[in-house]
Amino acid sequence: MTIAEEGVELDSLETRATRELRNLTEEQQGLLVFTDGITVMKGRKGAGKTLSAVALAHLLQKNFGIEVVADFPLHAPFGPYEYFDIENFVRTLRLVSEEVRKGAAFQEAAVDTLMKRQQGTLLTHKIIILDEVYQYIDCRNSQDPVTKLMGYWISQIRHYQSALFIIAPHTDMIDKRVNRQVDRVGSSYTDSVFETDDPFVHTIIDDLAYDDKYRFHFSVRTFGAMYDTHVLTGFRSSTFQRVEQSDGVEAAG
Repeated sequence: MTIAEEGVELDSLETRATRELRNLTEEQQGLLVFTDGITVMKGRKGAGKTLSAVALAHLLQKNFGIEVVADFPLHAPFGPYEYFDIENFVRTLRLVSEEVRKGAAFQEAAVDTLMKRQQGTLLTHKIIILDEVYQYIDCRNSQDPVTKLMGYWISQIRHYQSALFIIAPHTDMIDKRVNRQVDRVGSSYTDSVFETDDPFVHTIIDDLAYDDKYRFHFSVRTFGAMYDTHVLTGFRSSTFQRVEQSDGVEAAG
């Protein structure tokens, strides 16, 4: 094939891609970037990070027909979704970590074994929201085999052709192996209910790869009804033990 012919082929591909993009609605074009990769929604309690993740997942499902998986309950206004039992997933990770010795093929073999054992939820071609995964990718547990395996699984999200939303207080609290894979980081704040009867969550998401920003304004009245806004996140007992020991208090047996 000559250079000219290659140029024609590239032009035709570009035209086709441009044509497909033009066929998308304005809303779909604004959401397209979130159909893959890893997005971390950070913020203090009540800032609106979970609502933002739920709202984006709902819009992605509505606009592109992508199935949603979440590790916390979503309500009827959201639409169909599949519940992901994160604790059962971690139990499987523990079994894998016990069976596979550390070595050159440790991570790949472990994740392959995990995916073969995982029953029910299929995590490919999905929008995945993890609100309770933080305790398993805590930067203070970086040497924990479960943290290593969870971090490796998260890094393979693109391989599974899925998009992942991680909800955490701050990116600094997440294991660095996960942090280095993050594509976008979002932060939010919510209008005061004392100032308006129809508060909104205002979210800015920084695209780390393309140095771009995406701004959203989500209605609390619309999207707040799609999930429980007061779900307590659990903590691993080992975390409490370390805190007690660091304070000079022995952990109870």
